[in-house]
Amino acid sequence: MARLASRGESSLITLEVAKQSAADGHRIVELDDWPRDALILVLYRGDEFFVPNGGTRLEAGDRLIVLANKATVDDLSRLAQNTLTLDSGGA
Repeated sequence: MARLASRGESSLITLEVAKQSAADGHRIVELDDWPRDALILVLYRGDEFFVPNGGTRLEAGDRLIVLANKATVDDLSRLAQNTLTLDSGGA
C-alpha cells in the first residue's frame, strides 16, 4: 500500500513523458523505478483524458497529473526525463 505524506509535504505535479524515456512505451505496472508514494491521478493524451490503471501503456507526449511526496519529485523527473511543473498550491 502506498503512503502519501501529509498535506504540507505533498504536491500535485504535471509530468510529460519524453520520447525514448524510461516510461515511453511501457505499461505503468512495468515501471519498476516509479516511486511507491506517487499516484497518477489523470492522464492526458491529445485532447482526451482518463484515469489510468496499471495496464495503461504510456506514450511520448502523455501528460500525467501526479500526487506525490515532495521528496520524490526528483525521482519522477528522472523517470520521465522532462520538465516538471509544480502546482503552486500544493495538495
